[in-house]
Amino acid sequence: MNDVRVLYFGALRDQLGLEEECLPLDGEWTVGRVINELQQRRPGLVPWRDRLLVAVNLEYAEPDAPVRPGDELALMPPVQGG
Repeated sequence: MNDVRVLYFGALRDQLGLEEECLPLDGEWTVGRVINELQQRRPGLVPWRDRLLVAVNLEYAEPDAPVRPGDELALMPPVQGG
């Protein structure tokens, strides 16, 4: 399996109308590269770019964190309380 499973949460899921998708990977990837690729496929991600919380395999990850085939990448909008 050369895919990464991408999960969308909260308002991001609602805006995209999508709960999850698989993205095929080849070569070396980082969280930032995956986000760039997803923005090409899903332009609705562009406004969220600088505000996304990202987790790889249930652990928060920075843009330079590696992403490997078989990983699960969760994209979450920022949470606001009030």
